[in-house]
Amino acid sequence: MESNDTDKGILLLNQANCLWRIGRLEDARRRLREAERSGSTPFTEFLDACICVTERKSEEAIQKLRGFLTRHAALKQSEHYRVYFDAADELGVLLFNHGRFADAIGPLEQALTITEGDHRKTLCFYLGVCYFKAERWDSAEERLIQSLPDDHLDPWWLQAQYYLGLCHCANRRWDAAEYSLSQCLPTDRSEPLWALAQQQLGIVYFHRGAYVKAKMAFEVSELFLDDAELRANSERWLAAIRSKLDLPEQPRF
Repeated sequence: MESNDTDKGILLLNQANCLWRIGRLEDARRRLREAERSGSTPFTEFLDACICVTERKSEEAIQKLRGFLTRHAALKQSEHYRVYFDAADELGVLLFNHGRFADAIGPLEQALTITEGDHRKTLCFYLGVCYFKAERWDSAEERLIQSLPDDHLDPWWLQAQYYLGLCHCANRRWDAAEYSLSQCLPTDRSEPLWALAQQQLGIVYFHRGAYVKAKMAFEVSELFLDDAELRANSERWLAAIRSKLDLPEQPRF
């Protein structure tokens, strides 16, 4: 009898998983509740948290995933180890998407230990950004370099090179910063990243003493900047550049 209940629970759990993946969340919840009547397992707990993510119940999902990783650490050494690392992956990405970068580092690093292929590069990019936000520049550089796609036309290439450029700036490695920032310029100047990269290139040129090139970079970036704070930042740099070049202040209208 117990074996029949277990088999039924596994069947219902598989049905709930399929329903969740095709977006039938209410039906997935119903099947999951039926599966749980045969007994709660790590697999029902994980699916419950995944459904919460899809339902946009982010805080509930975060708590459930954290609880799962705490209660089921032994899974890491079992034949079902993948479900543990999948939960770490799910938690890390969820925290990253909610801007909780410091909290995301631990689960993302755990997930990375068994992840391969393109998804590994994605997790490395997330980790690079997390370390960048934490001002851990060397760790950020390491993960961002590992995240670089083979295809330079891949959108991830531009984003990773941009953050690499910022890390090199923070470490005052101006040659490396110029290379990365030049690599991340989109062909379409209306893309927000183009103006941001130009602004950072202006900072690189300024610190090298190439004030004319810096002035040109800031001026051209301003043509495509909509954000008032970023434009104000450009103006501050341009004022410093005009002082270095002994140029008169620009009149304000």
